[in-house]
Amino acid sequence: MTWAEEELSRADLGDKRRNKRLIKIVSDLVSQPNESVTQASRDNAAMQGLQKTMTKMDRLGQIAPIFQDFFSSIVLK
Repeated sequence: MTWAEEELSRADLGDKRRNKRLIKIVSDLVSQPNESVTQASRDNAAMQGLQKTMTKMDRLGQIAPIFQDFFSSIVLK
């Protein structure tokens, strides 16, 4: 299990594909921490997927709970 899978295992975006996309996005970003989001994305499709996912999550109010869980898990370690 990758770090992103472990940290985001409790994320529930209402669709397994969105959960998988979120994990891939985070994996891409943390694998290149010194790069911009655009540069860390694998390609245009990945960047568009990131924008679409973040917009949808924001609209549904899902961003804050996911990051709250994420930061809580870090503090507990």
